[in-house]
Amino acid sequence: MVSQNASAIVIQLVLAIMALFRVYIYVGGIYNKGVTLIEVVGGVLINYSKTDHRFQYLTLNGYKIVTSRFPQYDLGNELVVTPYQDSLSWPKIEVVDSGRNSFLGLVSHLHNKVINRANRLLPMPYSSLFLGMVFGIDQELPDDLYNKFYNGGVLHVIVASGYNVSVLLAVLFFFLKYLNKYIHLSIAILFLIVYLLLSGVSAPLVRAFIMGLFFLIARLSGVYINTFLILVTTFNIMLIINPSYVKSVSFWMSIVAMISLTLSSSFSRNDRDPTSVGFYNGVKESSLVNLFLFPITSYFFGSISLGGLVANPLSLWLVPFVMVFGITYFITGFHFLGVLTIGFLDLFIGIVNIIGTYIDVIQVNGFTLENLIVSYIILFLSLFIIHYFINHYAK
Repeated sequence: MVSQNASAIVIQLVLAIMALFRVYIYVGGIYNKGVTLIEVVGGVLINYSKTDHRFQYLTLNGYKIVTSRFPQYDLGNELVVTPYQDSLSWPKIEVVDSGRNSFLGLVSHLHNKVINRANRLLPMPYSSLFLGMVFGIDQELPDDLYNKFYNGGVLHVIVASGYNVSVLLAVLFFFLKYLNKYIHLSIAILFLIVYLLLSGVSAPLVRAFIMGLFFLIARLSGVYINTFLILVTTFNIMLIINPSYVKSVSFWMSIVAMISLTLSSSFSRNDRDPTSVGFYNGVKESSLVNLFLFPITSYFFGSISLGGLVANPLSLWLVPFVMVFGITYFITGFHFLGVLTIGFLDLFIGIVNIIGTYIDVIQVNGFTLENLIVSYIILFLSLFIIHYFINHYAK
């Protein structure tokens, strides 16, 4: 046991050193005395472009690029981007290879097919909500609805996130539980890979993918693994593979959310504790996640959404129903399933609409990096004290 713990510590230290080295090289290559040096950027698109009414947004090798809405660039395109006046806004973009016949090109084609079918089966905004909840495909929403979702703190549900993956895996496990464990594992891994590529290789999904692989292998091998240890391992692996994640807000939000969920599991005193199941557990988990995300949203966006404390526990239970009925409708096209899907989506929209109307975001001005660090120190100390008293009381 001691040797296993020692090995685990050594592995984590090695991964942490490698991650720090990769981040140091990455940051050193981009910044020189505080001045951003941007040269020609080239590579293959592994993220889907995002568009609004006027612009198209690309991510290539960790760089954010803003260009015109047309022509649209697809997953698998090999691009060479020449900055305009040392800026990646409106640069010259050359498509070296369309990648249409590559694996990523085929995934991109499937991605577009999924979007087209959803748009045929469901009217707006239901199609956008369905694509976001089920496939993690980010589609444009009407501004007023988007603002209500933002105020209600539920945007994470309608974009690619680990929550989507966890719900879909739970449904998948239900149908695969009678299969041979190796077939079970193979199908689940294949599902994770396809879902990751179909939704776009965003930081939250990569995090969910890596952690999902660890848990799948452990579950089918009958081996217990510590969730926090897997999260730390995933954190280091992601930075080793792609050090540009260090600049990604969604990466940090995903990691912090998982830390809060991991800590949440330590709050129940015993199996008969009413806060360990059902609605109470949802309130506990969503409240803790929102509390842990408040410092990050304050620092990066200058605002916090108190609506999430109410909207998440009241609305998240609807998401599995939307996913199950929505996917079945998507595959079969049976009309009554479409009615059920729209019904659950309407209820979800109604709950968030009410909360988003009466609870506005709070603006937080001048929230510095020092405030961010101090906030998390206070949060962790508070949780440590609460955890100590809960365990002490249980005894």
